[in-house]
Amino acid sequence: MTEEEYKAEWLLGCHQTDYNNCRFADDKVQYCKDWIEKHCKRNGYYISNLSRIICEQKIKIATDSNYRELCADWSDKIKANEKLAEFDMAKLRIPSYHCKYDSLRVQDLMNLDQSQPYIVKCNHGSGWNRQKTETNSVNYIHRDIAEWQNLNYAYVAGYEAQYENITPGYLIQPLLCDKPIDYGFWYIKGELQAISLTKKFGKNLEEYLAFVKPDCTASSWCVGIKPEMGNLPSKFQYIVTCLREYTEQLAKPFDFVRVDMMYVNRQPYFGEMTFTPCAGRVEIIGR
Repeated sequence: MTEEEYKAEWLLGCHQTDYNNCRFADDKVQYCKDWIEKHCKRNGYYISNLSRIICEQKIKIATDSNYRELCADWSDKIKANEKLAEFDMAKLRIPSYHCKYDSLRVQDLMNLDQSQPYIVKCNHGSGWNRQKTETNSVNYIHRDIAEWQNLNYAYVAGYEAQYENITPGYLIQPLLCDKPIDYGFWYIKGELQAISLTKKFGKNLEEYLAFVKPDCTASSWCVGIKPEMGNLPSKFQYIVTCLREYTEQLAKPFDFVRVDMMYVNRQPYFGEMTFTPCAGRVEIIGR
């Protein structure tokens, strides 16, 4: 079925999903605003002040072409690797077996040492990745990555325009450690507001270990479930200090951004820049 035939069926009431409704919307900016009204507000009020800030940025990305391009450069995981060199931060790159704009082939995976754990990521979305484990076969990984490569992440949750024009590709990287900790640095107008420590257990499975203020003391609010820690132990304070010098520079051009970093075997690594976390559906939970 061609794209035109598929859209014709959609116009007749078939294939009515949020993804397709955004994909085929004549006015995607208005679709974005309507989606925000439905999913990010209650009785006309945003579910949190942070949600308001993220949603305002979401609309700015959709309407300001220069700002959208700036965000898109860092939303593309392949291009972000290249841009690190512009900031003299190439050493922060996670090493890659493959990093290219192309469709993933089974042979690309078969040529790897299957005894070593690795992760395959799409470059044009968030959470579109698969880890090689004893139970994840090469064909299983290829199936999911190939499916995601044929989708546009911009249309998944209310039009996240920074992803719309990214050429799909993939990265294959060694798994640096089991259940890595993501250090999230939350910036508003270039000012660090909070730091989150999140342990990853797989796709869309995570646990907040801490959500703290810039001085590493307990924050009065957190995102998601209540974290395990309040004030950061000295080990994590040291790591945060090491990583913060990089995130300060990267965050400057943006109204809002969460800069995700890792620290493995005494080596800092850049994770990604997230401009619209949870598509704006971010609730703040007080302690």
